[in-house]
Amino acid sequence: MHGPRDVLLSLPGMTPDIVDRFLQLRQGPDGIDGTEDDVQFKSPEEALAALGLNSEQAKQIQTFITFKTPIFRVTSVGTAGKAKRTVQMVFRRVGVVPQLITWKEY
Repeated sequence: MHGPRDVLLSLPGMTPDIVDRFLQLRQGPDGIDGTEDDVQFKSPEEALAALGLNSEQAKQIQTFITFKTPIFRVTSVGTAGKAKRTVQMVFRRVGVVPQLITWKEY
């Protein structure tokens, strides 16, 4: 599950405490999203267990969790001398041609 905090909070039964706990776990030891140490959930059940939900809460949001999606996030970091640039894009695979959803440079 890679949704931002506000999206996760919009799911049925989510509270700030549940979402914050999940985000902290998901970010891994360095506490930063999108790095190599991030926790990668292998199934919806594993993600639901990490949220610490009871069975009724899990049932409410189960339909919003998917692992088979044509949407991808790619982060590229490049350096030239002292300059460092990061580009992050989210795109959807539609046939052969990818459809860009977001592009961020920082």
